[in-house]
Amino acid sequence: MPASTYPEQSKIHPVWIACRDELLHYLANVRHVSDHTVAGYRRDITQYARWCTAFGIDHPQEVTLSVLRAWIGQLSRDGLSRASISRKRSAIRAFHKRLVETGVMDHDPSQRLGTPKVHRDHPDTLRRDQVAALIAQAKAHGDKDSPFIQARDTAILEVLYSTGLRVSELCALTCTQVLERPNVLRVMGKGRKERQVLLGEPAQQAIRTYLTHRSAQNISANHDLLFISPKGTPLDRSAIYRVVDKRAKQAGLANVSPHTLRHSFATHLLEGGADLRSVQELLGHDVLATTQIYTHLTTDHIRDVHASAHPRR
Repeated sequence: MPASTYPEQSKIHPVWIACRDELLHYLANVRHVSDHTVAGYRRDITQYARWCTAFGIDHPQEVTLSVLRAWIGQLSRDGLSRASISRKRSAIRAFHKRLVETGVMDHDPSQRLGTPKVHRDHPDTLRRDQVAALIAQAKAHGDKDSPFIQARDTAILEVLYSTGLRVSELCALTCTQVLERPNVLRVMGKGRKERQVLLGEPAQQAIRTYLTHRSAQNISANHDLLFISPKGTPLDRSAIYRVVDKRAKQAGLANVSPHTLRHSFATHLLEGGADLRSVQELLGHDVLATTQIYTHLTTDHIRDVHASAHPRR
């Protein structure tokens, strides 16, 4: 964004910082939202606070609906997508709502701030044969990868596709979890909401093979987390993304991420006849509307089947 619009080096009034940090503490320790979400709120509110401070608004109490509309208008003029503006708008709404709840403000100017419709891009998915090719790549490069890496990457890909887990949920899996109930995992999702996910036999076998190679490595680890590096350190989000990206490129696939496997998991379940509410539960979505983004994909699938199989197509 232009420096004149968002002076990155300008100081934020201390009141803004205190209010921002209180909300972030509330989100992390009371609402138990993910670190990723907290970081996003920090960025958006900091940017908003810097913009307000630059225009002489030293206290959130001074914000009016007109100020908020000016902020949104500036974001639009700076070329942000509707999805990005909607995300920032949500952060600011949460910020002002919390200020009213804590008594810092006696009114919430963001209540009258309209919510624009955001065009949702169709989620990227893989075909079943592409998923198979992706997973096969983890075993196909014995000349470059150790048996431990091959087994670990295979298990990561199998578990992602078998369960539809989010990356953060995958990183949090423990050895105890998969050993106690090999076919059913209890995971902690967004907002610390617990749910059960099912592991298919290929994923179970991949985990058993991985644990065998892990034991043979004699890796010293002072934790119980399942997926680790050869040095014993837990794999974080970035490491999981690198694993998926590496195997996808080896399979000749572009723009594949862990979330692509989550999308593919949901889409293939629906194509196979699963009901929407069951898929909602497995994905850990709070509302059914979030899961409905996949329905257009299954409709396309049904249309293709009809076009190729109906005698009077």
